[in-house]
Amino acid sequence: EGCLSFPLLYLSVKRPEEVTVRFTKSDGETRIEIRMDGRDARVFLHEYDHLEGMLFLDKVSLLKINRAKEQRRKLLKKFNKAQKQIL
Repeated sequence: EGCLSFPLLYLSVKRPEEVTVRFTKSDGETRIEIRMDGRDARVFLHEYDHLEGMLFLDKVSLLKINRAKEQRRKLLKKFNKAQKQIL
């Protein structure tokens, strides 16, 4: 899982494979229920976490975050090297 707030940082985050969302529309009366699975459920839960003030980084250990940062560093180094060869 990644986040636009942390470019090229990818972590394995455990999330339910499906979710049922119930909400009331802004008219205060219309109630909606939607079932999501797969990527839709993952994206919804990720974005809902943002509304609750949580980041995907909050769901994994510091060790996993540091490993992901190291992978990102290596990826950027490889990208920069390839970019220099093109230019």
